[in-house]
Amino acid sequence: MVDRLNCRIGTLSFKNPIIIGSGPLTNKLSRIKKAEDHGAAAVSLKHAMVHDPLFTRPRWYSDRVQGLVNPGDPRLKLEEGLDLTRQVKESCDLVVLANMSGRTDEVESWGKAAQQFEEAGADAIEVNFTCPNLGLGTEDGVALGSLISKSPSLVFKITETIRKAVRIPVIPKLGLGSGSGDLFALGAACERAGADSITLIASERAAPDIDILDGGKPLVWGAGGKASFGAYAGSWKRLITCRYVGELAPRTHLPIIAGGGISTASDIVKVLMYGATLIHIVYAPMVQGFGLIEKLLAGLEDYLDETGYARLQDVRGLTLNYIAEGRNITYDVVAAQADTELCNGCGICERIGSCDAIQLIGEKAVINTASCVGCGLCRGVCPKRAIRMEMIS
Repeated sequence: MVDRLNCRIGTLSFKNPIIIGSGPLTNKLSRIKKAEDHGAAAVSLKHAMVHDPLFTRPRWYSDRVQGLVNPGDPRLKLEEGLDLTRQVKESCDLVVLANMSGRTDEVESWGKAAQQFEEAGADAIEVNFTCPNLGLGTEDGVALGSLISKSPSLVFKITETIRKAVRIPVIPKLGLGSGSGDLFALGAACERAGADSITLIASERAAPDIDILDGGKPLVWGAGGKASFGAYAGSWKRLITCRYVGELAPRTHLPIIAGGGISTASDIVKVLMYGATLIHIVYAPMVQGFGLIEKLLAGLEDYLDETGYARLQDVRGLTLNYIAEGRNITYDVVAAQADTELCNGCGICERIGSCDAIQLIGEKAVINTASCVGCGLCRGVCPKRAIRMEMIS
């Protein structure tokens, strides 16, 4: 059964596609053991920094609808990261990715640190070009975090330096928020530099929510009423992740590790169908617990049973066959139809501001086919699933 979920990156074999991504779940051995106990195949350790790590405390804004904004989470010092790597390799049977960064004015520091992680037992180096908490400025003129992903040449230089320094796989993790560089140029730079895989994408940089009745103070407690911009995570991000993966996958020979917005087994299948090989998850098990991993694995097994695919990797890239530019799409004539037995007359569809085709008659939705443009918005908002789309002859 487990073999059906197996996947590979170069010489590394993963028993399933689930990697617990770098973050609060991978900064302690006790948490990493829980991830293994519940079935994760791999962990990406908490970001370890050669230079002085970010000093902060966990003070996050989070809710079930908007997700989580993380103004800061303590990074590990290099020695802390090395010690954690040794502990995990001694205590767990997991694939261990060492998430690390050096200084851009000392590129050789990246290679030296990667060598140390290799000696400590890391199975791969995940090169941190992504940290959103470091993305607005520099330290002593040194580009940090997501700023590095603005420069394909710098990504190439650092990746090549690490590739020459270690024998284990090298996996650049790219930051692709607004203004953070060109995806295709970054992917090409990683490939030319000898990378073995690419991780997409880091958390977007966002602002914490604020209290408009208290002078606009951030809703981040225990921080003196202040907060910084930081990483933004949540299920809202899944289709953005799919977009980046779907754009890069046809243009690179490198396998892609995808992360962002993934919280269900169907989410995993969808991002694989856009071209990913493995997935990162962080936010979902943070709020739902490590037991989520078992649910995801069971869901993937059920999916294979229901669909008849022999292996999960058989679905990889299937959706790419259907992606096209708008000018190359032939649009059928379709219109919405309402099922009067399912419709409860709630009127949600009638209130759609961009629609002129729906009205309530006798407490049931009635759709004027001649006025319907076939957009499908009514189908999406109907709480009773009483609207379907049909071809018009």
